[in-house]
Amino acid sequence: MSAPTLDTAQPSQPSFNLGEFLARRLPIVLGIFAVSLVLKALSFHGIPTKPEEVSLVDFDAFYVAAQMVWEGRIADAYHFPNMAVAQAAHAGWDEPKTFMPWNYPPQFDVIVAPFGLLPIGVAYLLFTGLSLTAFLLVLRRIAGEHFPLVVGLFYPMFLVTLNCGQNGFLTGALIGWAALALIANRTLAGLPLGLMVIKPHLAVTFALHAVVTRRVAPIILAAAVVALTSLGATVALGGEVWPAFVAGAGEAKYFLVNGYFPLYRMVSVYATVRTLVPSPEVAIAVQALAAVGALAATVLAIRRFNPRQAIGMTALLSLSISPYAYDYDLPVFAVGVGLVLPDILKVIGARERVALFAAIFVMCGFGGVQSFRLGVLDTGLIHVGQDPLPLSITGALMLTVVVMIWRLLERAQAPDQATRRLPTRTATTPMSPAAATE
Repeated sequence: MSAPTLDTAQPSQPSFNLGEFLARRLPIVLGIFAVSLVLKALSFHGIPTKPEEVSLVDFDAFYVAAQMVWEGRIADAYHFPNMAVAQAAHAGWDEPKTFMPWNYPPQFDVIVAPFGLLPIGVAYLLFTGLSLTAFLLVLRRIAGEHFPLVVGLFYPMFLVTLNCGQNGFLTGALIGWAALALIANRTLAGLPLGLMVIKPHLAVTFALHAVVTRRVAPIILAAAVVALTSLGATVALGGEVWPAFVAGAGEAKYFLVNGYFPLYRMVSVYATVRTLVPSPEVAIAVQALAAVGALAATVLAIRRFNPRQAIGMTALLSLSISPYAYDYDLPVFAVGVGLVLPDILKVIGARERVALFAAIFVMCGFGGVQSFRLGVLDTGLIHVGQDPLPLSITGALMLTVVVMIWRLLERAQAPDQATRRLPTRTATTPMSPAAATE
């Protein structure tokens, strides 16, 4: 009788190995990041003499907010007209020309405050350089031998974030640190999760994961970090900062619904739907469904996948909760890809590989391409009342990538499940003569 067998056919391997190609060129890629970082820092000190030529980026908003902390008027930053005037003064303009409202929790005010004491180029170099280094170190530990491939797939995201000086590298490092600690079942996971109070909407799925998996100690630590940092921000900035923050959140909601934000830079389902359908109500409804689906998928992933895979899916789903997520927030998504990539590469077919890698690359670069096409280069120019708004496809691409990775992880689980179902025969149980002749 022939023994039961398991189909062990492997997916065809491509003749061109992108991972090996990128591994050989990783020093060049990292060198490009370093040069981009230095050139951007120098550009802050080479501001054109003509005010009309000045172009502000996100780090300019960080720097202005930091200076407002030391001037004792950080609460004014949360009211956009006041912030716009401060940004115009920073740029040397007679009147506001950009749209960069300030919506960060007071804890982030405390983080950026020290950088306001430095020349802006030095401040950018330290803030972005240190956060980039931290993120790369965490991503290297997560992705292992696949680190060059992950860096290559998310290459446009690195350039976009370096150009605008946003805090995506910082949040990516914190989420990556939390993911590693959760995999190792360490209480310390609560520290980076608590520090994600600077962008709490990106940590909702991780909070749910901690609750469902009953990580009591990390949850307590995270809550303590939030409480202590809130107290510290209140002492440092004054109690009036909190009502200002709440009012600023209300302004942000108004701006989002009315299409003030550059939705083509956003990665949410809301942004995609809102740029296709001139109805914020429809877009909000679809985003709500996406958020509920992401939370449900987070729980289901815990039931279906091993801990590393489940935490990887938790990171991938984290950007689906809030409508307010940009391309510079994609380092969190890179953490998720780094966690699941070793498993999906074992089962992915050649065509699937091309489709998945292309979708990730375009997802990271679409907003930047749209910025160049529209000629705004991250200045946040307003497109109020312009329907249809400039197209955003990143939310749809991200959802596609998440579904593809989920299916690949299920495929990766299949061989183990099939192996467990195979009948076994002990050595002490001889076959009957009848069975031997079958």
